[in-house]
Amino acid sequence: MTESSKITPVRLGIFGCGAVALRCHLPALALTPEVRVGALVDSDVRQAEVAAEFMAGEGLGPRPAYVGDSLDAALPHIDAALVCTAHTSHGDVAGALLRAGVHVLVEKPLTTTVAQARELARLAADTGLVVQVGHVRRLFPAAVWVERALAAGDIGEPLRVRWREGGPYTWPLASPSMWRPDLAGGGVTLEVGAHVFDLLLSWFGGEAEVTGYADDHRGGVESESLTRLTLGPVEAEVELSRLRDLGNTLEIVGSEATLRLGTRYQTEYEIIPADGGPARSGTVPVLPPAAGAWSELFAAQLRSFARAVRLGEPPLADAEDGLRTVAIAETCYADKGRGTLALQPAPAAPLPDERRAELSRLKVLVTGASGFVGARTVERLVGETDAEVVAAVRGYERLARLSALDQSRLSFAVTDIDEPAKLAESFAGADVVIHCAYGNAGEVEARWRTSVEGTRNVVDAARDAGVRRVVVVSSVSVYAPSDAETLTEDSPLLAEDPDDREYGQQKLASELIALAGAGDGPEVVVVQPTVIYGPHGPGWTVRALTRMPTDSAVLPSGDEGTCNAVHVDDVVTSLLLAATVPAAAGRRFLISGAAATSWGRFYDSYRAMLPPATAAPEAGEGLPDWERSVYGSPSAVRIDAAREVLGYQPAYDLPSGMETVRAWAERTGLLG
Repeated sequence: MTESSKITPVRLGIFGCGAVALRCHLPALALTPEVRVGALVDSDVRQAEVAAEFMAGEGLGPRPAYVGDSLDAALPHIDAALVCTAHTSHGDVAGALLRAGVHVLVEKPLTTTVAQARELARLAADTGLVVQVGHVRRLFPAAVWVERALAAGDIGEPLRVRWREGGPYTWPLASPSMWRPDLAGGGVTLEVGAHVFDLLLSWFGGEAEVTGYADDHRGGVESESLTRLTLGPVEAEVELSRLRDLGNTLEIVGSEATLRLGTRYQTEYEIIPADGGPARSGTVPVLPPAAGAWSELFAAQLRSFARAVRLGEPPLADAEDGLRTVAIAETCYADKGRGTLALQPAPAAPLPDERRAELSRLKVLVTGASGFVGARTVERLVGETDAEVVAAVRGYERLARLSALDQSRLSFAVTDIDEPAKLAESFAGADVVIHCAYGNAGEVEARWRTSVEGTRNVVDAARDAGVRRVVVVSSVSVYAPSDAETLTEDSPLLAEDPDDREYGQQKLASELIALAGAGDGPEVVVVQPTVIYGPHGPGWTVRALTRMPTDSAVLPSGDEGTCNAVHVDDVVTSLLLAATVPAAAGRRFLISGAAATSWGRFYDSYRAMLPPATAAPEAGEGLPDWERSVYGSPSAVRIDAAREVLGYQPAYDLPSGMETVRAWAERTGLLG
């Protein structure tokens, strides 16, 4: 019988039953006989019931004695608590539990202010109760191994550290608390930084001093940050992102060697001697007390907590450890560099005063608000107008980019255009809906359903909610291929083909449904952009850049092909104009740049951002038929209608638009 098996199980209350409880802590119960759940508590009783159902479905023990929303009602059933509530409530919830005589394991960050963290540390010292902080990455194999490598002098005296960690945010959230300043208390610096700063402090010791900081905060919670700090003689730079793939790498430069490794749970390492000797590399070994597998990670943390409660062992990370990381984040947030890290520049031309004033009187909802065009539309509305803005997305996890914005007039709605009931609720009170969502994932029938039936649902929900106008984002792809020199709104549309469910037919069917529904419903304006490029653009920017090293030789160059390129900010300008210009109702508007360019110059702009290709450009070979036909079209799009009715004036020509791409791509690492 092991010593752990002799421990009287801790009766645990879980406070906050969202994603981290469901995905991390509750599954760990299967490996932790030292713990039994006595209560599930959430401000949303439905979420507490979800957790209870999860436990039952996974066979994780009997139904807890209490499932509800009351801390006081839970107290008779628990000895200790796991606090997984919104970050800004950690101090109050943990403090109340400690005052009631309950030990606490608090998810990181311990609190969102130094004052609250000090109070929890004081309560722990005065009562003798355990306060453990969820710095679970101390149990990563790399965390344990690096500490031992440094102690063994494998790289000599440590001098500098560079930590880069980030990627598109995908954690499935049960609520928007991660994105709201009043609930999160901070962004990536506080959330991910809590782990990073804790490991740096545990490895190098000493007092941390923040020497520089920058982030993308614009009133909300930051998704990008860069922190410079010293830990005694060690200089550290920590770059974090919820938007960009930063490679997830750690480099520690020592007086005798440099250590490089990944920051994820399982990783490889390399030690490069400073004297040019042979490098050593391999897989980071699992050394005690590191968890041997990801599935054991949170079980090991719970086991540490149980042993601290029952046996008096030191917790994995205590209140003083949590206080130090909170102090770093608080210092960062007071730095003059807050809000200076901009991934995308301001638009070249602001909205006309009349249109800005009109939008500022409205409530505007944007569907597909996490996408390329939708997200930029929300950013522009928040930044340039006083409109009340609702960003509608399929899941809360999609809101990382928008979370940095000022949220005094911005709210988030999780809805699905495939589900009319959810749409009707989200549209309540809206004056204008800008419909950017479409089917861009899954099989063709799923894409058709989202694009076409989704548009029908949007128009129906707008009618039911009393929305005044719907602006539908369509595409130039609705027009029939032609050898004509110009393309206008009077050019022939594609012939409807029930057997063709691809993009052009999806957009055409969506247009027809929207315009037909305008008779007894909202006014409808259809905007038909051409080739949209710009920062964050997935197709004509990111894919164009990433395919260049392999496809440069077969993509157009020079004067080849007619390209109707339009910068994303010009497209957004057209949408905002279409939202308010009275004469736009019931019409279609082609939107492109001021003048057509060539496909060759379009791709040459990307070639100029990258190292020279190994092969000389030679267009036309190795391309799929659909792409060859796109590059072969001779038609230049005319935007006369948009100019005359909307007052649309493109602000970007190709060189100025591509300069915004170059600056963004350089910042995001796309240029190497």
